[in-house]
Amino acid sequence: MKFTCSCCGQVFDEIPDLGADEPVYWASLTAEEKALGFINSDYCFVNGSYFVRGILRLDITEYPEEYFAFGVWCSISETSYSEIMRRERDDAPLQGFTCFGWVNNNLDNYGFPFDDDSPLASNVEY
Repeated sequence: MKFTCSCCGQVFDEIPDLGADEPVYWASLTAEEKALGFINSDYCFVNGSYFVRGILRLDITEYPEEYFAFGVWCSISETSYSEIMRRERDDAPLQGFTCFGWVNNNLDNYGFPFDDDSPLASNVEY
C-alpha cells in the first residue's frame, strides 16, 4: 500500500511508523538531572518516575491488515517497572505481562496533545 505524506509530499511504499526517542519528562530535565537517571531504547527512570517504550497501534479502517504505529513512552508504576526489570534480569518471558500507563509524549499534531489536565491512558501489554 502506497502512502503520501500530507506534510512533505513524499511517497512511501508502506505506511511509515513514527517514534519518540524519549519521554517528554526526560526531555525537560537538565543535564545534571539526567545524569542521575537512566535511559536506553526501551526503558527510562529518573527522579522516582519510570517509563517504558511501546507501540501505540492505530488500525486503518480501509486496510484491515495494516496499522499505523507510534513508538511512545508510557509512565508506569515503580512496581510494574520493577517486575519488568526482574523478568529481564531472570530471562523470564514478558509475553502476557500487562500494566497501566500514561502516554508521555506529545502527539498534538495527531489530535492527542500532551497535557497534564487530560492525559492519555494506556494498557502496556507484552
